[in-house]
Amino acid sequence: MFEYVRKLDVEKICYIVPKKYKDCVKDNKNREHTVPEYVLEKQLRRFQIPFKEEGFSEIVIHDMGYTYAEKILPNAVTISMTGFDQKNPHHNMYLEDHCDFTYNKFSDLAHPYDVYKSGFLLGAKIHDFGKLCTQTIDENGIAHYFGHENVGSYCVLTTLYNPFEEYNTDVFLLDCCFLINYHMMPFNWNTEKTKNKWKNIFGEEKYNMLLKFHECDKARCE
Repeated sequence: MFEYVRKLDVEKICYIVPKKYKDCVKDNKNREHTVPEYVLEKQLRRFQIPFKEEGFSEIVIHDMGYTYAEKILPNAVTISMTGFDQKNPHHNMYLEDHCDFTYNKFSDLAHPYDVYKSGFLLGAKIHDFGKLCTQTIDENGIAHYFGHENVGSYCVLTTLYNPFEEYNTDVFLLDCCFLINYHMMPFNWNTEKTKNKWKNIFGEEKYNMLLKFHECDKARCE
């Protein structure tokens, strides 16, 4: 289906309606035919940000009319992660420290992912933001964060406001959300067949960017 749609010789425009999750829950309660809230949460944890390599001519993020007071700045996102214990043996740092460490390694590789691709850099800075609201603890006291990449991407899509005009664009936000949304995928790219599949889907630039970020993300601060 993906290949068929991508090859259609027509203009394909994707419109994203970034309604906050809490507003989705509220509106659902006021519907004539409601769905259980767990259905909404399941959809949230499966969210995937669209990207132009899917075959879209253009991707437009609809303006929901949220005020500045209803949005958050990038530095507020990083502050919210301060002191958050990940409670997982695979992570030896607090959440903000891990994101900073990963961002610093990734930004050292910034070229050619600088300036016009700075959305990737902000995505690296806040890539695990979704962990704040997806933590579950198993019987051994180990924390897990199922779907944190999807939840984080959607939260950033619907709430982030960048005060700098050159960064307050759909392209910047889409790049930021792309890295957040798909940064976990390389953990499962264990065969050449799988790697080639996703290179074909994402395109070489985004595919290589995710691989570079993956190496930074799995590094540990010794």
